[in-house]
Amino acid sequence: MKLKFAIFFLLLFVKSFSQNFEGEIVYKNVCKSNKPDWKIEYCQLITDSIQNFYYKNGSYKYSHPKNENWTIFKQKENKIYTKTKKGKIFWKYTNSYNDSIVNVTINKKVLNILGYDCDELILETISGIQKYYYNSKLSINPELYKNHKYGNLYSITLITKSIPLKTIFIIESQGLVLESTAIKLDIDIIDKKIFLIPKNIEIEDGNF
Repeated sequence: MKLKFAIFFLLLFVKSFSQNFEGEIVYKNVCKSNKPDWKIEYCQLITDSIQNFYYKNGSYKYSHPKNENWTIFKQKENKIYTKTKKGKIFWKYTNSYNDSIVNVTINKKVLNILGYDCDELILETISGIQKYYYNSKLSINPELYKNHKYGNLYSITLITKSIPLKTIFIIESQGLVLESTAIKLDIDIIDKKIFLIPKNIEIEDGNF
């Protein structure tokens, strides 16, 4: 579950600078591992892969253009829907924690990504170390996630109040480092249809 959580958040997060972010971000992913099995079986699938992230009014979706997998969070339902490579869709509520934060560090203006000077949030958790790079101009309202405890998203957005342009997950127990960096950002109106769940596929309750 630690790996799924990290992948989920490799994803971790604008109409105008004074409003909630609305638009699309394209991320490039990189996986590093000191374990040969992971390098062969997993990291080669992740490295250089592209992920599309859509955000609108607290709801979000990320997908891979090379396959039909996707994850959708519907803010008003407080549910995550995930379509797997086998074609199944699973859903779960996000109102319970799956990891615990033990330490928080903030560093100012650490990286510049797509022209944005980004602060760095470092979280030490039970599962490993997470780093988020963000700029306050790409703001979101953390109260939209007051019930999104899964992945500590509410706790994170209370601090950053914005969409991350880069994330790093260090999973020491599995020897993995997962990085996701924004390579394109479009501030635009997102069609609500992007967040529709297909009706012709059976939806199952449970973990993905």
